[in-house]
Amino acid sequence: MDNSDDEDQVLDQKIIGLLAELTGVTITATHATRVRRDILTGRDVARPHSYIVKTIKSRPRDFLPARTAPGTCPAHKLELPCRSCAADQKAAS
Repeated sequence: MDNSDDEDQVLDQKIIGLLAELTGVTITATHATRVRRDILTGRDVARPHSYIVKTIKSRPRDFLPARTAPGTCPAHKLELPCRSCAADQKAAS
């Protein structure tokens, strides 16, 4: 793992903690990575940590995962029972 991977993981953990603190919602590491990339991609930021904190604090709910309607698969946004998830479960057993 190189230094940038370590820095990315630190930023992702900061995002998880910050969103939990500000919204009460705990996000996954995968979602934190997505948030970090969304915030930083295409920007030349000298201090990414400060920039991410400021951006999230300005509108924290914008960085939460989209909610799915009851009866909808959260992974595939399909009506339950989701055939894809059912197939994955069957293959795993």
